[in-house]
Amino acid sequence: MGKINKILLALVATLFGGFAIGAMDAGAAAEATWDNSKKSIVVKREVDNAQNNVTNTFTYKIERASGSGYSTTAATISPTTFTIPFENVAPTSGTATATKTVDLSAFKFTEVGDYVFKITETASSNSTAYPVDSDASWYFYVSVRNVVDANNTPTGALTASATATGTTSVVTANNGTVAGKAEIVFEENANLTYVEIAKQLKGTTANTDEYFKFTVKINGTGLATDKYTVTGADSGHGSATQCSFNVDCVVYIKGSQTIKIGQTSDGKNQIPVGAKWTVTEAADDDYTVTVNGASNATLAETTVVATGANDFATKNKATYVNEKNEDVLTGIFVNYWPFIVLAILGGVGIVALKFGAKGERKR
Repeated sequence: MGKINKILLALVATLFGGFAIGAMDAGAAAEATWDNSKKSIVVKREVDNAQNNVTNTFTYKIERASGSGYSTTAATISPTTFTIPFENVAPTSGTATATKTVDLSAFKFTEVGDYVFKITETASSNSTAYPVDSDASWYFYVSVRNVVDANNTPTGALTASATATGTTSVVTANNGTVAGKAEIVFEENANLTYVEIAKQLKGTTANTDEYFKFTVKINGTGLATDKYTVTGADSGHGSATQCSFNVDCVVYIKGSQTIKIGQTSDGKNQIPVGAKWTVTEAADDDYTVTVNGASNATLAETTVVATGANDFATKNKATYVNEKNEDVLTGIFVNYWPFIVLAILGGVGIVALKFGAKGERKR
């Protein structure tokens, strides 16, 4: 699964520059606070390869980091965590996007210095379908400075400014690489798959032109609005062209045919890994039925897995074998033997009567 590591950290206002805080009382510790126009960052999360609307929540952690030239003095971090929810977000050109504004006004600084903070994605509410991007940590920086008067003399107040960096490691303070890095973006692919139903026929009297009815349901994850494309089924035999999430879907398949559900004609998958599916073949007393080697007409609820997994054939594929055997002559004898016996007995009776009649005439 390829991915481009991106998280967007965008400062709501200009990232550089300071603001004045009124002069502090003599002897009181100065505390830098955030100007309302410079107190927030916007974190953007993108989910690529999304074929249906996305509902998921990603969790992030903010923590103090260290680097050459950065202050080690105390600072209050609040919040230390935040989330970015996706609530039925429709993808645009395969990418679903959600953002979260993180308020930094509760961060407290009482000493001049440069501070560095790390943001890491730590959790996903459905990590099977939407994996955590744990490959990179991203950083933002806070610079706390004295406010000076016209004579360049500190007034006792502090000024604070912040910026974000596009690098994935802490850089040396004030080395120029931070300047102008207003945006940092990384993406993660949705983990999607598809399922298959295959029909095989065995036996001397199996009808190779017969279509068998299957009911399929895909549930356990996803949205009521999700649609999964049906490919490989013959048109004109009543098969659905799309299956909806958590709704019975009917398809018709004949011998030596395989259909796919959840894979588009261009090979893009649609079903979230971790979804569950069931398949039931309509009853037919003329056939004995096995599915994936078991004597049953129903594939019990099964969790679908990634397409590259070793157990794809047992988790994502239902192979139905219908067998019908009948010896024609034996069948005729078994089904009609009472009538045959009666006919023979009737014939014997007629012969006996005729023989008896002839004997009487001789006397």
